[in-house]
Amino acid sequence: MIPGLALDCGTLLWHVYREIIPLPAFPADYPADWALHNEDTRYLDWIAPFVEEVQKPIRGGISVWKYGRSFSHGGIVIDKKHVIHAWGREKLGCVQRSHTHFFRLKQEPRIVKHFDLRASCLLVN
Repeated sequence: MIPGLALDCGTLLWHVYREIIPLPAFPADYPADWALHNEDTRYLDWIAPFVEEVQKPIRGGISVWKYGRSFSHGGIVIDKKHVIHAWGREKLGCVQRSHTHFFRLKQEPRIVKHFDLRASCLLVN
């Protein structure tokens, strides 16, 4: 957790990966409920230059779930069943480790895309 700072899932990714890939800061104008009203790919567009989509989750990679009408919640893959993500209401997000079953719509798993960091974007060797 980042002391003194409430954060969302995008800001968490930025804080974790900013020393490894040139991921820009998460947009400040990203309303919490935009995915409920929009089908745009705002979250995926933000990470797209720095990742490659893969079929299965990869440790250290990113998984992004579809909430509402768009892919809008991301987390860092720990293993094939767990992620670290920021979760909460309003601007009081907290960082937590969750089983992937946490991301369900009723009894069905949410649609998810998995990504690995693009090797050509790595800032460290």
